[in-house]
Amino acid sequence: METLTCEDDVKPIVVVDRIIKIGGAAISDKTQFETLLPDNLKQICQLLKQNYKNLILIHGAGSFGHHQAKENDLINGCLNLEDYS
Repeated sequence: METLTCEDDVKPIVVVDRIIKIGGAAISDKTQFETLLPDNLKQICQLLKQNYKNLILIHGAGSFGHHQAKENDLINGCLNLEDYS
């Protein structure tokens, strides 16, 4: 049986330069159901690619989640899953 040393078990470390959150309204038309704004998305991606090497990107749901959230009244809290069984 092979014995591992600490040096054998070392994982590479990735340094994250930034954590960026893009609002869903920046990449989708919230007035239209599930409608992407591809030009906005492309421009944002190009800017991020040019300016950041290691980042974590978080994005909002925009029109891909807000209509469903409103329809299910999620502003008032979580769904009771028993109501949908």
